[in-house]
Amino acid sequence: LHPVSVVEHGDFGRVMEESGLQPRRYDYNGNEIKFAVGDSDLEPRALLEIYQKRLNRAGINTDVYLEPIYAAGGSGPATLRGQGALTEERLRGATAMVDGEVVPIVVNDNHIAMASLPSGADLEGAREQASQIWQAERRGDAEDTVQLLSRLSSSGALGDLRFEENIDAFRYLEAFRDAHTGKTTVTATWSDGGFDAKKVSDPRAVDNRLDLDIPPCIGCSRLHRIEALEADEPYVANQFQSPLDAASVSKFYESSLANRGWEKAPSSQIFENIAAHVPELQALEQRHGKTLNFERGGESLTLFISEDRARRQTNILSVVEQSR
Repeated sequence: LHPVSVVEHGDFGRVMEESGLQPRRYDYNGNEIKFAVGDSDLEPRALLEIYQKRLNRAGINTDVYLEPIYAAGGSGPATLRGQGALTEERLRGATAMVDGEVVPIVVNDNHIAMASLPSGADLEGAREQASQIWQAERRGDAEDTVQLLSRLSSSGALGDLRFEENIDAFRYLEAFRDAHTGKTTVTATWSDGGFDAKKVSDPRAVDNRLDLDIPPCIGCSRLHRIEALEADEPYVANQFQSPLDAASVSKFYESSLANRGWEKAPSSQIFENIAAHVPELQALEQRHGKTLNFERGGESLTLFISEDRARRQTNILSVVEQSR
């Protein structure tokens, strides 16, 4: 983390760069996003305060937010039973988040996360609804709160925000502390204006960006497409799901890729780099995953195929690295 510098104006990306996080650009389902990673000797809570002060100085946040809008240990918004009291601070933070401010959603000794979902929607109605819920919970009238939420939900009032239609950007900052080394890894992901949230949740949004050299398996549906936009990182990744078992998917790719001039090869370095930072990939490969590696000319292709037996489907991740 760089020393505090004067950031009187600017956007989220500038604050990240001023803090020593250098962004790299990616195309994610047709949205351009930026990703940055760095290390720090400071603990997550200390980083939370530093970043909050910088965001406040930059004019992104109107205040310094240190309390998460999610209850400690909870997995959802801090409302109702099991999530702790809906304090005024949490209510204020939740409203600020959809107003475009970057607020904490998780805070503990080893992990902090902050998020922002700038919305173009009229939030006055949502603020009034949130205020009613908070007032009910502050009185300790839990049943009244449950009834109020149910009434608002059934009336459709809570759907007024239409997040997928109104959110035009996002910002996410996270810090994890390694208990063994004491080091903290900081990651930031964000987009500028023009972000289309529907492209994230709608698999059809990527259908106009087909990678014809890597055929989708029979019956597959494509979920995500990520393309690195920096010249020194020329790769494209696609994620598919198939109703077929892993053996059938593997057989399909071994045959269809050979027909397209791909030859089997040793492990791809780029996939090893990705897997080193994604524990889920390592665990899946150890249990029932399979990795296929191919080369063609100056390109390399890695396919990671894992069978989800509980859901009776197979997940496929393809990573193509082009010659530099």
